[in-house]
Amino acid sequence: MNRKTLALLLLLAALALLGLAWKQSQSEGDQASLVVYCGAGLKKPVEDVAKQYESEFGIKVDLQYGGSGTLLSQIRVAKRGDL
Repeated sequence: MNRKTLALLLLLAALALLGLAWKQSQSEGDQASLVVYCGAGLKKPVEDVAKQYESEFGIKVDLQYGGSGTLLSQIRVAKRGDL
């Protein structure tokens, strides 16, 4: 198994666990969403996983792409994110 496949499997598993936890913590009327920070090199496969996740769990996935420094700055400024 190559590194990209392993990374995608781990991402999918992490999204599933986060989604289950998030769904349990949300009340009926709230709109649930996940914020995912991801390296730009994985854009296409992560988009595919996010679409599948949204259709399966009904939770919107907000994707933020960039280099590691850019993502770190976004996380520090926004002070929010799930993965």
